[in-house]
Amino acid sequence: MIKQLLRTPIHSLLIALGLFATIGLSGCQSTPAPEKAETPAEQPLTGVVVSVDKSKGLITVKHDAVPGKMEAMTMPFSPADPAALSTVKAGDKISADYSVQANGAVLDNIKILDKKSD
Repeated sequence: MIKQLLRTPIHSLLIALGLFATIGLSGCQSTPAPEKAETPAEQPLTGVVVSVDKSKGLITVKHDAVPGKMEAMTMPFSPADPAALSTVKAGDKISADYSVQANGAVLDNIKILDKKSD
């Protein structure tokens, strides 16, 4: 039967193409779909604003330890809402939600717990 199929050049070509396709596809592996990027988990944070740098868009906070995540320290954060740069002042005690994102540490839901008296 194979000899009969190979008698014409078109049949030989079709069989060769079929074999190449079968061999080629057997080496292909499906690539798993990329995992959906997860939203960074927010953690509650409390601390005192040390400084506000509007030109750099940063609020530096001396914050309390976040159990299991980070020791108490002083570090800069980008506010999720840039309006916070005009709202908080050095000396204000705040609470916020922080997350670490591609562009660094970010504060969201900033609330002033004790406003520094001017």
